[in-house]
Amino acid sequence: MECKMEPDEQILSDSPSMEDIVIFDSDECVDSRSEAVQTPPSLSMHTCQAGADLLKEMRILCQEQRQFFHEMTHMMREVCSLVQLSRAQMLEQAAVKSRSVRLKEIFQQESAEAVATPSLP
Repeated sequence: MECKMEPDEQILSDSPSMEDIVIFDSDECVDSRSEAVQTPPSLSMHTCQAGADLLKEMRILCQEQRQFFHEMTHMMREVCSLVQLSRAQMLEQAAVKSRSVRLKEIFQQESAEAVATPSLP
């Protein structure tokens, strides 16, 4: 019995890495719409800071999700190993019982044959 996992690692590898998520500094943030509309600098800076904060939160959430999926993958592998070990033990116990029953049958058959045939003096 081979335990196959869903391709979680492939899904994780296809998603952007932590390095791909860029966190903007509020000083570097430039919005072309804010230049055209001439919004007050404090509003533009506040919007830019809010965007940077959201990106930080998204990065933290992404890290937590990756950790969660890593732990779940590890747990699934442990469960799979436990199931394989239990199955092997059950098959081994069944084989031992089967051999024991066959030996008892052979012994009883030989005993019955010994009783049925009288021994010569």
